[in-house]
Amino acid sequence: MSGFLTKETEHYLEELFRQTDPLLKEMEQFAREKRIPIIEPGGAAFLDIYLRSLKPKKFLELGTAIGYSAIIAANALPDDARIVTIEKSADNLVLARKYINRSGFQNKITIAEGEAKELLRGYLAEWDCIFIDADKEDYDELFELSLPLLREGGVILIDNLLWHGYTASSEVPASYVRSTEIIRAFNKKLASGDAYHFTIVPAGDGIGVVIKKSIQE
Repeated sequence: MSGFLTKETEHYLEELFRQTDPLLKEMEQFAREKRIPIIEPGGAAFLDIYLRSLKPKKFLELGTAIGYSAIIAANALPDDARIVTIEKSADNLVLARKYINRSGFQNKITIAEGEAKELLRGYLAEWDCIFIDADKEDYDELFELSLPLLREGGVILIDNLLWHGYTASSEVPASYVRSTEIIRAFNKKLASGDAYHFTIVPAGDGIGVVIKKSIQE
């Protein structure tokens, strides 16, 4: 349960944004049972509506997991959009391929196997939108590698920036202290950057929105 919202509000939002797509509902249940982290319902709803508004033609995801958010992106984006999602876990790759094939979006979504920090160094600066949802200790490096690959006016979305409410809490469980420190430092850095506009939307577990400034700004 996320500490930055009341339990009543969280329950209301979970019910309001409850997934109706049978495959995505199955994936949510599987993720809960296997304790595989995927984007929360409120965050998924935000991702869907934001991508429908932004309509990026080139969308890059760092952290596929089982393919849940990649399928949401494929549902939201036009048929000619290019979606690339990066995952390093062999087990997750098997699951992601299975679910993406079942979704019917296997020709729209390209899965790149490997370490995102390495693969990003070989990519060109062409992306309209990049979604970061990977290991939290890698967020800073992944962001620094991603920003040069983003076109002017492009958007980086970053999940989990409120980190179960712990980033704003004085009481953090011992197992979350290190990760909370990492995300707090990362948020502070983003808030002071001058090459982009930044905010955090309190949807799901907190989604950061970074818009790269143009040279004229």
